[in-house]
Amino acid sequence: MPAENDVWFEDFLSSTGDDGNLFPVPEYPTFRYDAHDYMIVGGSGIDCIVNDGSLSLADLLNQDSKVEGVPLVIDVEMLITGEGAESITDITKVEGLTLESTESADIIRLGSSWVLQDDAPGDAEFLTFAHDGGLRMQLHAPAFAQVDIESEGAVFMLQVGQA
Repeated sequence: MPAENDVWFEDFLSSTGDDGNLFPVPEYPTFRYDAHDYMIVGGSGIDCIVNDGSLSLADLLNQDSKVEGVPLVIDVEMLITGEGAESITDITKVEGLTLESTESADIIRLGSSWVLQDDAPGDAEFLTFAHDGGLRMQLHAPAFAQVDIESEGAVFMLQVGQA
């Protein structure tokens, strides 16, 4: 939590007050959803929005103009929702979720604690997984160059250079 004098530049750079030092975002940015934000831009690599409510990644990404009370969302591949989701500040710490970077791809591996839901849209553009701890994850499948789903979990590969 930032101290009272800290200045935060909405998930891009942060400064700890008057010293002028700026710190880059982590390798895998996690954006806390705020309906008052104008825009959330993920950029390259794997980017995630967290929210304690029941948002839909499809609804967020399928806007082409600003809607009152809903920010524009661009280049975000993952949404984690459910009770306690907003306490997630580092998606690499989420149980059953492993992120890996190689020279050619960013990779998401889901363990067996994440189960593909039957209510996932039929076109498989957005895949929904439920965690046995109560969280739900939605992934934007077309963002990934390779998607492998098996009974033991799932692997998603986002080629480096893709947003």
